[in-house]
Amino acid sequence: MVYEPTVLTVLIRPDDCFRRRRRVLAAGRRFRRLLRIMHRQKTPNGPPKGAIENNKPGLPMEVVLDSESMRKTPTSIGFRDKERLFGRAAVTLSTRSPELVYHAIPTLLGKKLDHPAVQLFRKQYPYHNMTYDESIGQIVFEHPGGVLLTVEELVAMLLEYARDIAENHAEKGTILRTAVLTVPPYYGQAERRSLIRAAELAGLEVIQLINTGSAVGLNFGVFRLKQFNATPQHYLFFDVGYSDTVATVVSYHVGKHHYDGVFGEDPIMTVLGVGYAHDLGTSTFITLLRDYLAGIFHQQKPNVKEDIFQNKRAMAKLKQEAERVFTMLSANNEVISQVESLFAGQDFYTKVSRKELETVCAEAFEQLRQPFTDALQASNLSVSAIQEIVLMGGGTRVPKVQSILMELGARSELGKGVNGDEAAVLGAVYQAAARTPGFKVVRLILRDYNPHAIAVDFERAPAVASGKGDKTVLNPESSNNTSPHARMVLFSRGSPYPLKRAITFNRHMNDLTFYVNYVDVPPKDSAYLGVTNLTVVTTNGVASVVDRFKQAEMRGVKAHFMLDHSGLLILTGVDCVLHPLAETTTESAPKDESTLQKLGNKISGFFGGGSSAESEQTVPETGSNSTAESQTNNSSSTNTTDTKSIGDNTNNNTSTSSATKEVKTPVITKKPAPFTERVNFDLVHVDANAPTDDHRAAFKQKLNDFRQADQDRRDLERAMNDLESTLFSTREKVQSEVYGSYSTADDLSALNQLLTAHSEWYEEQSIATPREYISTVLFDLEWLVSIVVDSLLTTHATTWGEMAQWLEPEFTDRIYKFEEKLSDIRKLLLPIELRVKEAEQRPKAVQGLNESLTEAVNFLSVMRDTMTRLKTHMDELTKNQTSSEGNATVENTTKTMDNLPWPPVFTDSEQKTLEDLINNTQ
Repeated sequence: MVYEPTVLTVLIRPDDCFRRRRRVLAAGRRFRRLLRIMHRQKTPNGPPKGAIENNKPGLPMEVVLDSESMRKTPTSIGFRDKERLFGRAAVTLSTRSPELVYHAIPTLLGKKLDHPAVQLFRKQYPYHNMTYDESIGQIVFEHPGGVLLTVEELVAMLLEYARDIAENHAEKGTILRTAVLTVPPYYGQAERRSLIRAAELAGLEVIQLINTGSAVGLNFGVFRLKQFNATPQHYLFFDVGYSDTVATVVSYHVGKHHYDGVFGEDPIMTVLGVGYAHDLGTSTFITLLRDYLAGIFHQQKPNVKEDIFQNKRAMAKLKQEAERVFTMLSANNEVISQVESLFAGQDFYTKVSRKELETVCAEAFEQLRQPFTDALQASNLSVSAIQEIVLMGGGTRVPKVQSILMELGARSELGKGVNGDEAAVLGAVYQAAARTPGFKVVRLILRDYNPHAIAVDFERAPAVASGKGDKTVLNPESSNNTSPHARMVLFSRGSPYPLKRAITFNRHMNDLTFYVNYVDVPPKDSAYLGVTNLTVVTTNGVASVVDRFKQAEMRGVKAHFMLDHSGLLILTGVDCVLHPLAETTTESAPKDESTLQKLGNKISGFFGGGSSAESEQTVPETGSNSTAESQTNNSSSTNTTDTKSIGDNTNNNTSTSSATKEVKTPVITKKPAPFTERVNFDLVHVDANAPTDDHRAAFKQKLNDFRQADQDRRDLERAMNDLESTLFSTREKVQSEVYGSYSTADDLSALNQLLTAHSEWYEEQSIATPREYISTVLFDLEWLVSIVVDSLLTTHATTWGEMAQWLEPEFTDRIYKFEEKLSDIRKLLLPIELRVKEAEQRPKAVQGLNESLTEAVNFLSVMRDTMTRLKTHMDELTKNQTSSEGNATVENTTKTMDNLPWPPVFTDSEQKTLEDLINNTQ
């Protein structure tokens, strides 16, 4: 049972690292689960790595260490003989069998084979066999052995692994169910939906997807809240990661807001602009350096005729070496690069300088300028308005990168006020705590940045007879009112979100279809986004609503959209907008006009007031019950008694006077409030298909099978280790003199035979041995053990409690055969161990007993002396007492007893009990 909320914070970027942490801020990060989760970190060396955060209320943020006590774990996963390997174990496997290991899998989420990111992946890892399954909208890997693995399944496995590490770090019984994931800001709708589905496969509920730069900004700003005021302060965060580069311009100020339905005045962080390079990261430099080293190898080994570029194992080794060299050159001017038996039995050795690296990667280094420039242009700020350029990611440790940024920013130093490896995960941890009930944190409102403009395209409704024009605001490229198609921009580029918008399709009386698309896509993003069409929506039931509300005017169909905290576009509902027809009521009770009224009417006629007949309006017929009820209620304030009497007087006057002029009261026009009626709709994502429920169930079952296989393997390995250690330790004990002195020949013979049999059997086993077979073998030894235990209970009945307590942990959770063999050895060894333990502990126990007896005898002596002196003193007091009478004598005796130097603290019975106990013990 989980008594406190726990969040796993997972930050995923195409290139980063997992990191695990605990809670955030004043309350600590409830962060993780948040799952912590998986933060893909920018690191200059090695495959993408992740950081995991595990957070609970009241505790500070803390990085969770993995099983190797490392703060960062490579986001690599490998498969060997149906065994899954994660982290460094998978990286090690990749140098021997690179086709069995998958790196940088999050870069493939929501993409097709012709996507530029997929083409780059295939170039870097050419040994993977990849296909695209249109029915599930995912890339599928054909793993050696015939196993099919989808991208979402692999990402879900990584998330599961991160969650397991976080749960192991937390106190026993903690279950992580929620997570915050960081993503690159350029991720589209397809990638974000795909990542959420992968988290659901891993059993995690995604609280929010947060852009990496925004998470860094939160971590930077949350510890500087006192520095902010009403004047905006601007910062630029430059992040060079493993597979991309992102520049983010952020503004901090204190202002009023309405965030998540709560009004307040708090510090606000607004993302003003973002610039990025999808395919430019430290992996680009590492790949160039790898190819450079391969070229040097061919120059050094001209006798090698084979092409090293065609050998996947040699290139995998060389890439790992290139990662090490690239990292070392960040702090050194020259590095020795060497690989033993790199290719064709030849060793590789060379020196690489920083200048060579800058020459080889000169073009890539120059491309780092573009994200910086794009972010400033998007924010409409100049370089001088940026207070500080803050570095983020392992790639910014490269001196050449820093020199370029100082040149672009026109400054002599750069900001290093955040942890380049962990700032994003810490910011996500804060956001997880802020958006999770049970955490109290300081407020820092986030307004994120929408990088792609989204619009709605639809077909105009036919013109109506009334001639009212369509009020739709058209895109300039569709500004011709005669065009049958119209476009309305829903969320413009740079719009801060979360944000809600509604669009009304005027004059539509029947079902309609509209399309949601990306628009005004920059040329550099068009190839990455691929298909700009997002969704197709078709309404159902508009005509039926018009038929049901015939007494109301149909004004159009309104669609409600929301760009939520995760940057996901959601259609929350579609309504028909109805306006009830205006209703009028006329009170036409005839009555005679008095002389004063006639005079007033005549005077008003001189000023153009018109006759009463000209001001009359026709009341439209309506059958609306609600409108009728409204009219009744509105006229209820009229005095009914007076109305009836006026009506009676009018009838009488009408029958007696033919000159009476009949007059009607002014017309009362009522305008009922418009209302809406919700209709159903069908939504289809056209950018990427989603797996069906059957597919998802199959994916979950596959993950469960892998998880159960991993657990079975861990249990078997633990049982084998326990059995092996017990065999060695028991053999050592049996051969010792102490155990030989307290064992019978039969006991030692039976135990030696058991150890010999089990040792021979153990040497024949392997990790693939079925546990059921092991259990059968171990069960054969229980008969011998039962005889020994029965004999022991008869001889040493007084030690049963100790033995039972010792046996219980040995039999706890012993399900498999290795464990049963271990239990058999323990049972047979137990009688001897008890006797040895008794012999070893007896001297100490006897010594302790003697010490206790000595203390008891001394105390008894003090007790006797005290009681003797007390009785002697009481006898003297009794002899000296006079034979006084009355209360005076009693009062004197009481005062004497109060002055006794030794109060009677011991009784005769207590003294007798202690004497008997000492005598019996002696």
